[in-house]
Amino acid sequence: MKKYLLFYILAFICIILMVSCKKSQEKKNKDSSKESNSYEAFEEIENLTEELLLSVSKKDWNSSAQQVKSLHSTWNSFFSEAHKKGMSAEKAEAFNKDLNQLTSLVIAQAMEESRKKAELEYKRASLKLQQQLEGEKSKEESKSSSDEKPGEKNETKQEEITLPEEELPENYPLLTASDSELKIAQAAVQITKHLPYMSDLFKVKTPSEILTLKYLIRDIKIASKLGEWDLVHKDLKEIEEIWPKLQADITEKKEPLAIQFNQILIELKDVIEQKDSTLTTIKADIALENIKSMTDLFK
Repeated sequence: MKKYLLFYILAFICIILMVSCKKSQEKKNKDSSKESNSYEAFEEIENLTEELLLSVSKKDWNSSAQQVKSLHSTWNSFFSEAHKKGMSAEKAEAFNKDLNQLTSLVIAQAMEESRKKAELEYKRASLKLQQQLEGEKSKEESKSSSDEKPGEKNETKQEEITLPEEELPENYPLLTASDSELKIAQAAVQITKHLPYMSDLFKVKTPSEILTLKYLIRDIKIASKLGEWDLVHKDLKEIEEIWPKLQADITEKKEPLAIQFNQILIELKDVIEQKDSTLTTIKADIALENIKSMTDLFK
């Protein structure tokens, strides 16, 4: 009897342990799923900002307007996850403020672009009408002439109208930008300054220092074009403080890359001292290529 009792007790204990293990595994899977969803939410925010920066650099204002609207929607979904992770009200308000400012600038520019396109279409239509009227006049003159000289034919070929404003090189957006367009680019860059904090909240694999360096280099690039050299020097000082914290990890993973980035920072500092916007842009682009390679090391 005692043996049977002992057997039942052991069986009962085994069942409890099995149920407990199952619940523990389910909880672990659930937590893992939550972490995955959280990371995807951050990744979507990051990808949207990159796409937006690309559209702004190309002066594609209609695409920029659509992307900034998508960013509002994504931010709304993202915030619930970020709030659970401990995102402060101050940080959320700061991001929302920068997003609203960017939105106002982009929408205004997109509307201005639509107005300019409408003006171009009106101008093209007017020229086309003028061309048609001149063609009719030419036909009448040709008809009178052919009455006097039988056998001759005079056909007027209508050519496609291309306005002078449309005769621009393909890389035009990269060569010139007005102050208002640069201000939009600067506002778009400001969105990315919030990404390092968000990445720390979600424990993203890529070190937040890399995201901070990317933001600062981009900010230097735009600020130099606007002639805001005080801001450029401030960003450079921050880079010189942040890079040493990351340098050891990069050196361990890929030493040549760390050497390259060290060198480009020296060159960037030199051209900044000269207040040469063109060279600053070139050096900043090389630094951004290095930072992309750093990001790939942690994927």
